[in-house]
Amino acid sequence: MEANDAQFKTLEKVHAMTLIMKLSSLKLITVRGVCVHIVKMNDIATQLQNFEVDISESFFVYYILNTLPQHKHISKSLIADIRISCQLMNS
Repeated sequence: MEANDAQFKTLEKVHAMTLIMKLSSLKLITVRGVCVHIVKMNDIATQLQNFEVDISESFFVYYILNTLPQHKHISKSLIADIRISCQLMNS
């Protein structure tokens, strides 16, 4: 039983690391895809919360802004609004 618990914990860590790598590699490719991009990032962050990996709101907004091309002027409040909408849709 103890071996199974250890193996399960190892698999959880691997899955969490995979999600972190996926989150860190996401970049916006198309101009029309800003909302989809933010939704994908939010989905990954939500999955990470299931593994008790907490990402602060301020860091996450900053991180999203850094994944957008420099010519994109999207406000922090717009990103927060989109995240709230996503969370309501996922509930």
